[in-house]
Amino acid sequence: MRSKPTLIYRIMAWIGMAVIAVIFISLLVWLFQALSEDVPSNTIVELNLDQSVMETVPGDPVGRALTGEGIDIKTIVDGLEQAKHDDRVSGLLVRVSGNTMNIGQAEEIREAVTSFRESGKPAYLYSETFGQVENATYSYYLATAFDRIFMQPGGDVNLVGLRSEQFFLGDFFRKHGIEVDYDHRYEYKSAKDMLTESEFTEPFREANEAIINSQYAHLTEAIAEGRKIDTDQARKVVDEGPWYGHLTLDHGLVDSLIYRDEIFALMRDELGDDAEFLYLENYYGEAGSYWDNGAKVALIQGEGAIVGGESRYDPIMMQPVMGSETLARAFRSAVEDEVDAIIFRIESPGGAPWASEAVRREIHQAREQGIPVIATMGNVAGSGGYYLAMGANKIVAQPSTITASIGVVHGKFVTSELLKDFGINPDHVSTSPSSDYFAASEPYNEHQRERQSDWLDYNYEQFVERVADDRGMSFDEVHEVGKGRIWTGSDARDLGLIDALGGYHTALNLVREEAGIDPDTDIELKNYPPPPGFWDFITGEGPDRSEKLLIAETWRGVHQQLVPVIQVARVAGILEPYHLYEMPR
Repeated sequence: MRSKPTLIYRIMAWIGMAVIAVIFISLLVWLFQALSEDVPSNTIVELNLDQSVMETVPGDPVGRALTGEGIDIKTIVDGLEQAKHDDRVSGLLVRVSGNTMNIGQAEEIREAVTSFRESGKPAYLYSETFGQVENATYSYYLATAFDRIFMQPGGDVNLVGLRSEQFFLGDFFRKHGIEVDYDHRYEYKSAKDMLTESEFTEPFREANEAIINSQYAHLTEAIAEGRKIDTDQARKVVDEGPWYGHLTLDHGLVDSLIYRDEIFALMRDELGDDAEFLYLENYYGEAGSYWDNGAKVALIQGEGAIVGGESRYDPIMMQPVMGSETLARAFRSAVEDEVDAIIFRIESPGGAPWASEAVRREIHQAREQGIPVIATMGNVAGSGGYYLAMGANKIVAQPSTITASIGVVHGKFVTSELLKDFGINPDHVSTSPSSDYFAASEPYNEHQRERQSDWLDYNYEQFVERVADDRGMSFDEVHEVGKGRIWTGSDARDLGLIDALGGYHTALNLVREEAGIDPDTDIELKNYPPPPGFWDFITGEGPDRSEKLLIAETWRGVHQQLVPVIQVARVAGILEPYHLYEMPR
């Protein structure tokens, strides 16, 4: 009778010992790697930007599997700053070919490369080709921040300028019997136009032309400065592109046409035969962060559409979602830890007004405790994304950041005619005249349309009043630059909507000013909430076999083809529709 329990106990003991052994071996492997990966005394840091460049790396295993291999902006900026001050690092080699980054990311990396070059260490860029069958203007703009640009023989420089293309769905919805019952405040809030029109309205065209013209001016000025030519010449090479072969040399777009192995040999000739190349990710993992000790500054990162609840990764849209509860908790934790300042990084097209207001409240709470908040914007921080930033002491944006869009949009899709085409006839019973206010089977009645209009007026006026209070402007001044219009960071600064142009480096300088931190005092930049650690990696519920990784890879490929369909489904209400404080993506 006692043999069966004894066997069970033995099996449980074996399982326990096996689990302990796995954990112990994992710890040993991790420790061995940590001890064995040392930075050579003569290191050339190598950064591959042909991989995906992300604002943040998803914190959950599923998100990491779906996004695939890539590197985040913070690792690049932090790693280059550490390399700048590290005597073991003698140079930098960056590789970029395709269009792997947006303009805001290119500006952020460019600022970090410029800072690295202040050390006097050479920074070279190599490209097999600037774009294959794609516009590589952003990649080339980044390249002009380097001491020298090398390209493989036979490569092209697809420097062709900027183009803003929008897809208008009005005819599509009308053709299929879908009534788009949307309204906006005001004429520049373009999400409505994309759903109801078949081409640009005049305000929508005006705003888009102003955006790309502002970005074009910034890019050509930067290219001129980087290649040491005048601005007119820089505009000419952009306007007359693309370029190929010897023309890239004749017009000074690149310095040499050589192969990758020749780059390695050239850098070793210049920096020493003992120079060793080390990828930035590996270097950063060993050398650590430059901002790891000193005055305590919290870094809170928010990316994606703003919603209530927790931040997460949306596997359908293949995009992160910014949860107000996650951000609010991060601000409260930073305040409880009595940090000296907070940097709030925002990459968002906007979202739900109540979620934006909840985070804005936490920013004001932190400031009331004497903790300055500096907001820094990524590629996009518009509508609700701007709402998040406006309560900060100072706002920083890149010159080409899309921001503002101080406006609102609201409505619904009426699908009754579409359903009738399929022989589906909706009918209903109700208790109140407005019970079908949100129903897709009924258009707004006169009372409901009046309520919708009042709601839009109320939310727009509240938005404008909040901006006026936070930015020290009058209601009329904000309304004049509002009306749902987007601006670049450069224009937003001139209009008083932001304070400075730049990225993380500029934000840290403003932190010193606002918090009274001496320029010679080191800074510890700590993430709130903290990133997943070693134990989270061990226990995380990621893909447990290669088939799941294959599924993730397949979904990434299929998703790229389905993006237009998914966007139509989203705006049609099949997936989650636009929020009140949101820009179209």
